[in-house]
Amino acid sequence: MKYFSNSTRIFPAILFLILLASIQTTIFGQDDTRELKPNQTIEREMTGKETHRYKFDLKAGEFFQVRVEQKGVDVLLKIFDSEGNVLATMDSPNSKEGPETLSFIAKQGGNYKLEISGFDDKAEKGIYTIKREVPRTATTKDKRRVEVERLFVEAITAQDLAGQGETSINKLEESLKGWRELKDEYLVQLTTQQVNQLKENKAKEMFADAKNLVSQNTSEALQTSLPKFEEVCRIYNEIGNKSQESVCLEEFGEVLWKLKEYQKAQLIFDKKLQIHKTNDEKYEQSTTLNKMGLISRDLDEYQKALEFLNEGLQLLKTIGDKWEVARLLYNIGLVYVDLGNTKKALEYYKQVLPIL
Repeated sequence: MKYFSNSTRIFPAILFLILLASIQTTIFGQDDTRELKPNQTIEREMTGKETHRYKFDLKAGEFFQVRVEQKGVDVLLKIFDSEGNVLATMDSPNSKEGPETLSFIAKQGGNYKLEISGFDDKAEKGIYTIKREVPRTATTKDKRRVEVERLFVEAITAQDLAGQGETSINKLEESLKGWRELKDEYLVQLTTQQVNQLKENKAKEMFADAKNLVSQNTSEALQTSLPKFEEVCRIYNEIGNKSQESVCLEEFGEVLWKLKEYQKAQLIFDKKLQIHKTNDEKYEQSTTLNKMGLISRDLDEYQKALEFLNEGLQLLKTIGDKWEVARLLYNIGLVYVDLGNTKKALEYYKQVLPIL
């Protein structure tokens, strides 16, 4: 009877242990958890949101690193301690192909688990290979690797959070410095792509804002658009998107011209001209030279205007665009009228008529 009198204490304890075991099984998958040995390469198939688990032991201060090669499957890597706490994660934005590398330094000795899981219920079957490096006492370089990986993951996570775009860019740029220090060329390239994509997205949004201001067609709105155009052009130049930089410079120059800031507009169009010269884009060069000529005319710099317009005219003649040739001929005629040389102006106007 004495034994049964303590049952109110024993049974809840037993139930608690059963529940705890159930939770651990859910987290770690004890029934299918495999041992992850150093220098052993494992290849496995994965479908949908399937999860695979591996166990390993570490001593305090030991460095752990695992490399997973994705072949048609996108996976997320997580390291857990024995209590189910997530200690490190990795998911590079490389979709279903390429490597995922996760590094970790144990603060205390014990048992750890690595979880590899898919994302998409409807994902088709893919393959991944996994290899664990031989554990070692963490070096200064190892500690830097762990730090950079953590920063990289934080940056990627911030991309999906509203209002965190700038934070993501800053952390990606900081992690990029780390990858270069560590000479990890793959992640240098991948991170650079992510930085450029985020900056391009930012530039697109800012460019749309600037264009909206221009559409309001007020002096105040036009002035407000200028720093936006300047920043957009700077971003496109920084990431090497010369095509979009040219588009931005065009809009920027037009607004400056409209505001009668002729000298600044001339500088902007000259930057645009250099891009098209580098790419040997004759038509774009000629249209830019036409605008530079007209701005010089507004500045009463008539000889310079003629130089720009004639240079554009010669380029157009090589590509046979008659309508643009007519435009340049007409504008040259305007400059000669300004100079009081109506006879010369008439010569150019007469060349325009047959084209029209």
